[in-house]
Amino acid sequence: MLAVAEIQSSSAQSKNARTTQDDIRDEIACASLRQIHLFCALPQAELRHLAASVRLKKVESRATLVAVGDAPEYFHFLVQGAGKVSRLEVSGKESLRFLVKPGDIFGAPGFGPQTIDDTTMFVALKPSTVGRVLAKDVESVLGDTKYLTALGLIVSQRFREVEERLDDMTMGTVPCRTARVLLRLCEEFPRAMHCGAKVDVLLTQQDLAGIVGATREIVNITLGTFRRDKWLGVHNRYMCIHQRDGLSDLAIC
Repeated sequence: MLAVAEIQSSSAQSKNARTTQDDIRDEIACASLRQIHLFCALPQAELRHLAASVRLKKVESRATLVAVGDAPEYFHFLVQGAGKVSRLEVSGKESLRFLVKPGDIFGAPGFGPQTIDDTTMFVALKPSTVGRVLAKDVESVLGDTKYLTALGLIVSQRFREVEERLDDMTMGTVPCRTARVLLRLCEEFPRAMHCGAKVDVLLTQQDLAGIVGATREIVNITLGTFRRDKWLGVHNRYMCIHQRDGLSDLAIC
């Protein structure tokens, strides 16, 4: 009888532990969804219902998590960290499409490659946590009309980002465009430092050249000029803006 009682007690403790873990997981999932504009106004009951299908995953820096469009039945979003969505063309060249910050949806139904000859992928730029939730669950919670409206808003946001990128790549000289990009990166990924404002995301030289719309060599020369003018510093490979006024004046072009 004692052995049976011990087994029952152990089983009850295990069940309680699983329940506690599930509750913690749901709270984390709810907090993650609250970061996203699409879900932040949902009533708590609906948010918890949606949170039940959320899956979170930690990814290391420079890890490729998902080919956006390979899983069109999911919404993918960034919980913490930073990332980029790039297109790998059939030629093997990588073309950066947009950067991703916490709260951004970077994959959704309707996103993904435009042809079978390229792949659109998410790459973490620092240790990150990403989440995904089934699109059918989102549609169930929002309803058909709100769901379609939400998809439209996401696509519109991406179009605006594409327009901004086109401006970054075409409006003004390379120094002007580089200054404008650095200031925008500092606003999107800020971290205060004693010497200035750090761009808290680690971009490769090719990443930055792709955003500016110039060759890596020309962008490196431009960055070298900014450093000599004391406008910009580099600390452990991270860029730090020391003199915002100088860059701001140059960015007006």
